[in-house]
Amino acid sequence: AEVALPADVDTDGYGIHPALLDAALHPLAAALADTGADDPAAATPRMPFVITGVNLHATAARRLLVQLTATGADTFSLYAADPAGAPVITIDAITVRALPEIGSLQPAGVSRQGLFELTWPALPADTFPTPAVLPPWALVSSHPDDLASTLGQSSQCTVYTDLAAIQPCPPLVIWDLTPGPDFTSPAAEGDTDGPLQHVHALTRHTLGGLQTWLTRPDTTRTHLVILTRHAVTTSPDDHSPDLAHAATWALVHSAQNEHPGRITTIDVDTTPTTGHALANVLTTLTNPTRGADTEPQLALRQGVGYRPRLTPTAPDTISPPVVLDPEGTVLITGGTGMLGGVFAEHVVTNYGVRHLVLVSRSGPDAPGAGELHQRLAQLGAQVSITACDTSNPTALAAVLANITTEHPLRAIIHTAAVIDDAVVTELTGEQLDTVLTAKADTAWHLHHLTADIKLDAFVVFSAAAAVLGAPGLANYAAANAFLDALAHHRHHHGLPATSLAWGYWQTPGIAAHVDTVSQARFTRNHLIPITTEHGLALFDAALACRQPNLVPAPLNTHALARHARQGALPAILSSLTTTRRRATVGSVETLTAQLANQTPEQQLATLTKLVTVATAAVLAHPDPATLEPDLPFKDLGIDSLSALELRNTLTRDTGLSLPATLVFDHPTPSAIAQYLDVELSGNGITSRVQDPEEIEMHRLIETIPAKQLIRSGVLNMLREIADSDHSAHANDKQNHVATMNLDELLIALGDHEGEYKNGH
Repeated sequence: AEVALPADVDTDGYGIHPALLDAALHPLAAALADTGADDPAAATPRMPFVITGVNLHATAARRLLVQLTATGADTFSLYAADPAGAPVITIDAITVRALPEIGSLQPAGVSRQGLFELTWPALPADTFPTPAVLPPWALVSSHPDDLASTLGQSSQCTVYTDLAAIQPCPPLVIWDLTPGPDFTSPAAEGDTDGPLQHVHALTRHTLGGLQTWLTRPDTTRTHLVILTRHAVTTSPDDHSPDLAHAATWALVHSAQNEHPGRITTIDVDTTPTTGHALANVLTTLTNPTRGADTEPQLALRQGVGYRPRLTPTAPDTISPPVVLDPEGTVLITGGTGMLGGVFAEHVVTNYGVRHLVLVSRSGPDAPGAGELHQRLAQLGAQVSITACDTSNPTALAAVLANITTEHPLRAIIHTAAVIDDAVVTELTGEQLDTVLTAKADTAWHLHHLTADIKLDAFVVFSAAAAVLGAPGLANYAAANAFLDALAHHRHHHGLPATSLAWGYWQTPGIAAHVDTVSQARFTRNHLIPITTEHGLALFDAALACRQPNLVPAPLNTHALARHARQGALPAILSSLTTTRRRATVGSVETLTAQLANQTPEQQLATLTKLVTVATAAVLAHPDPATLEPDLPFKDLGIDSLSALELRNTLTRDTGLSLPATLVFDHPTPSAIAQYLDVELSGNGITSRVQDPEEIEMHRLIETIPAKQLIRSGVLNMLREIADSDHSAHANDKQNHVATMNLDELLIALGDHEGEYKNGH
């Protein structure tokens, strides 16, 4: 067989491209069919099980001639050559095995493919150095004395009570959201309203502070560190999460995704060792040599640092399926919505449920409610569809009171949701409250009103945005993070709960509300759309795991690897691929090298192409060459969120610190290209085009140890030049030397050579 890669696939960095190797193994399916044609047992699919004796003879192959040879009943060898016949890869033995029956491996319908959990591996002990003196920093806190004294840097610290009051902005600002010693936490079990009031108040306060900070032009070079307390749960033995801080953590996470590299969140406990470890962490954050892979989220527990990582659920976490009492009642919020209807049918057909209460704002008047009732009745279920504002505890209590004792409440599935999206800097407090109310308030009331009822399942539908952050969905992320924290809270108190942080559903009626640009954004963010069949299987697998939080979100491994190579993979996803960052086309280094050897006209053309290609990617436009660079972004379809995406892409590609208002200040691709041209060329003072001799001079200087420069007198010669009158103004001397070309510098050195020749 002959296999080949598409022309646009890049083979750089691979011994053999995975797609080409995968294609080379495809003929194995036909070979297996041929060898098992007369064997009834061969009806069970067989797949490669063990591969041994792999030898790579050449790299960068794009086309292969593949020969598979049967060497036994269940073994094959592979020989693949290039079109000229030279060997590229050989495999001595490919052993195949029959796939076991699905039922012998796991409960019927259960699929773990795409099911993840958030883990918190500990950081190595030497991750953070011994604390040095911090640069000038500001602390915003309602109780600053404890933190300033713990860090031991009070002389370098200016204390504020309001983030907006900081003036001027120092290199580091710590915004302490942890509660002070006088704070009384809402009684999670005894206070019906306090926890919700705290969630709404803290998230609003945080949103206001972020908006003030992110819209100030003088904060772009200041690193903001936000401290929370018990916002996350790092292990089963950890403290039960603070519901308000959990929601706030997710809100900030979305802001971090919208403004990469500007904010770090650190979740702390109350132990003294954590206070001391915090100083070490801050030292690393303010170190200009710190790596690009610095963790944007950290947790400190008893002085030990932990980082969030999404990982596949372990095989041994799946138990027998959850059993729902067929004589009990299942309550589904959002029950007449698309997901509510899908799972109403599922619990009837797969779990034997015969009694359902479906609640939604419109109840039986909701579109499709009558048809849903009819389908469920045909399946043998008794169904009540009720109109109810589930965020109103009185109305919800009335619905629960109407559930008969003959068929008592045994399970809850909370699918209700509202989306009212906006980027953080444009998100209103009303939008935040609207989304929180539908998700968080309802979940809390369900928890509180059923605390004394023995439930088989308490399932809340969260979203991957709560775990991964989501640009443009900070309020939605916060609301769903509340659900995740509530599930942990219930587990901590011995109550059943499963929070499912779903990825992107492709179910008809849901996907219909997602435009092409948003779908492309989901794809770029590594998410594979969830089909109804796959989603139901993930639901079954998640319930069988019996864990408080899981993430059913199939991810595109190719997208993960691509972003890892580009250095654009979020740290939280880094455990899902072995690919590491490498220099690629579009990197800062490549762009710099390209511009360095171009004329000004060529440079502007290169930057214009850079902007149009990035714009096309954000808009999911198939051909960047057809984008008119002088057309306003608003006419191209760029909105607030895609404007931030474009800014972030160009920031990564150019290495510049670009403002969040880039697209609005420079409203066409051409205008941005001209702005980048000025910024990259030092505001027009110097040209990037360098003489080859200048490049050689800089290269040589970089290779000479500093001590050798001192011993040879070159350092003194440069100092002498800097102190001479070559510049008309004394304060321009450094600039004068910096702008010399090779000939000018050699002449200057020659003028002083005699002074040093005899002594050195």
